[in-house]
Amino acid sequence: HIGQGGSFQRVELPELEAGTLEEVARILSDLHPCHREGCAAQIRSTDFLKKLGELFHMLEDLEDEEGLRHVNAVMKALVMLNDMQILEVLFDDSAITDTIGMLEYDPSFPEKQNHRETLRTKMKFKEVIPIRREDVLSKIHQTFKISYIKDMILPIVLDDATFGTLSSIILYNNVEILQALASDPGFFQNLFSKMRAADREGQDWANLVEFVRELCDHTKHLQVHQRHQFFVHLVKLGLFDMTCAILQDESDTLRLKGMDVLMSTLQHDPAMLREFLMHQENKEQRKQGEYLMSTIMDTLLLESHSGLQEQISDVLRMLLDPESLQQTGGAGGKDNKNEFWDVFYQNYFGKVLAVLTPDSNPCTLVLVLDLLCFCVHVHSMWIKYFVLRNKLVDKVARLMQRAEKVVVLAALRLIRACVGLKDEFYHNQITSCDALAPVVEAFLANGERYNMLNSAVLELFEFMKKENLKVLIKYSVERFWGDLCKIEYVQCFKQLKLKHEQNVNNESMRVEGEERTVMAELRLTRLSKRRDGSMDKEEEDYFESEDDDGGDSSVANARGVLMTVGGGGMDLDLGHGQKIPLSPPGEAVGAGGLVRFQEVGPGASSPRMQGTVLLTSPSPLVLNPLVDYDLNDDDSPEQAPRANDVMYTNAENKAANRAGGESKDP
Repeated sequence: HIGQGGSFQRVELPELEAGTLEEVARILSDLHPCHREGCAAQIRSTDFLKKLGELFHMLEDLEDEEGLRHVNAVMKALVMLNDMQILEVLFDDSAITDTIGMLEYDPSFPEKQNHRETLRTKMKFKEVIPIRREDVLSKIHQTFKISYIKDMILPIVLDDATFGTLSSIILYNNVEILQALASDPGFFQNLFSKMRAADREGQDWANLVEFVRELCDHTKHLQVHQRHQFFVHLVKLGLFDMTCAILQDESDTLRLKGMDVLMSTLQHDPAMLREFLMHQENKEQRKQGEYLMSTIMDTLLLESHSGLQEQISDVLRMLLDPESLQQTGGAGGKDNKNEFWDVFYQNYFGKVLAVLTPDSNPCTLVLVLDLLCFCVHVHSMWIKYFVLRNKLVDKVARLMQRAEKVVVLAALRLIRACVGLKDEFYHNQITSCDALAPVVEAFLANGERYNMLNSAVLELFEFMKKENLKVLIKYSVERFWGDLCKIEYVQCFKQLKLKHEQNVNNESMRVEGEERTVMAELRLTRLSKRRDGSMDKEEEDYFESEDDDGGDSSVANARGVLMTVGGGGMDLDLGHGQKIPLSPPGEAVGAGGLVRFQEVGPGASSPRMQGTVLLTSPSPLVLNPLVDYDLNDDDSPEQAPRANDVMYTNAENKAANRAGGESKDP
């Protein structure tokens, strides 16, 4: 259909009759994509589809197999046009059965495919809850037949665009059906009432569970606000209570459907399930088996090969993920979040400890260890308290001795998560329980085999060295260097030892520097006190204290005592007319470097100087102060020294010291 100039020309379909059926089938089958729109418009503007249906009934009555094969080719081409108006006519309630009949005569199969017979006899519509609206029933049947065409009749023929169009039609039909059911006020009440009364071992119970699963699965196509209203209504009617009963069923098939219901609600809003769980906790009259959280944890630890444990693990991750927590009620949202995690860790999470044993199922162990690893990453104080209270690191480290490599690697992942947080709490837990000993033991037992265990252990120690985790580096070198030093095919452990030595040197230099800093600060403090005349407490107490009872502190209390030397000898003036003779008249003082204080008897005038005090010095006694002050006022007349007094000056005292004790006569 390309003209001489290379441009596309419009395709004209001949009049549809029995004689032109082969030509029409050839034109539509070989139609170029650029001609589809024009050809579809031509078909919509005529009674082409009506004539095709009449022709099909005539050929089927005549049992004209060749003509029916041409009809089959025409019908496939019409579907592949991917025109929404044409598809609506073909899938109408009055025409969809004929459409399926035309597709039965596919020449690629050796014999006719009895799709209509299959839909009438083998496909049974199960009306679990009576639906009173006929339009809803008709829409349900239509949607099922379109799904049958898409998935059973034309799965290979359809291209991506046509497949997407058929999927969209099915989706919109399901949304209309769901909205119509939700508008019926008594439909869902009848549903849950029938579920509560149903026999758990009968077929009606299984049909009801399947119906609830399909309802929750189709809600993902609703708009957000519509989906929220739908789930809120179902939860009020008892959706989670029924889910708890489904998870307690003995059939893995039904429990998987119950898990699908939980996943649908969690994908919409995890807060709905958390609120329900907290509401159950506040009802003390409930039995332990009726708690949904307890049922979830029991299902996680229940050995199963149907994938149920994996789905439960995903549910718990979504339920415990802090990113999914929504702050409700302002400041109370955080309190509600903390309350939920407190209840979970105190009442339910302890059940996982029962499987951390050497004889537990390996699949269950891996799921539990991965869940613990997730909690270590996303939680803070709750998982720390759980680890500390239950000695979790020690129990996980013992699992490194299991024969199953998958369990060993799962335990190593958890230890690596604790190390990767760079939290001293986990580092202290690892060192206190010697958790790396089983890791090193498994690494050495593995030898030089290049596998996942070898790479994981090397990465663990490389991370410790790169991040300079001093506590773990010191622990590893001091504890395992005797075994790790023999490994030559990698330099990781030697570099770890070098990093440890650098840390030790840096620590000693740091301590020494801190000591110098402290001493310097003390010297500066004392110097500043001396400069401003301030004294510390000990000095103030020393100078303020005064011993009134005498004793050995007489010399310290002899401040202000005046010593005079005259012709009559040497006396100590204690004030108030009290003097103590130090030498007899005419005795030389200071020639021998000795000043002798005479003993004062009990009847002496000053009890403060009782006892004998000897002052020995190689130099004469210096009586003058370090600084001489001129105490004479300008107005007072200058007084000449007495003839019998002896005055020692600073210069003469210094000269006496140089002379080795010789006194000079002034």
